[in-house]
Amino acid sequence: MLPTTLPPTLFALVMYWFLGREATGNIEGDQLFAILGTLENNFSLDLVLMLPPIIVLVLVAMQKPALPTFAIGIFL
Repeated sequence: MLPTTLPPTLFALVMYWFLGREATGNIEGDQLFAILGTLENNFSLDLVLMLPPIIVLVLVAMQKPALPTFAIGIFL
């Protein structure tokens, strides 16, 4: 799979570097709290949302068949 994955990976790395070379990593504290407050108001992240990926990972680790495993994940 290396011939099909290496060129897109290298292209993506070059594009990320090109597009991000002028970006800075400095952010003020009040801006950070505003961003975190917006995320908390718009998204509900709790343990129930982590249940499907955890179950899928457990089924994959148990080497169950792929189609039923992903069907269970989609159903959940």
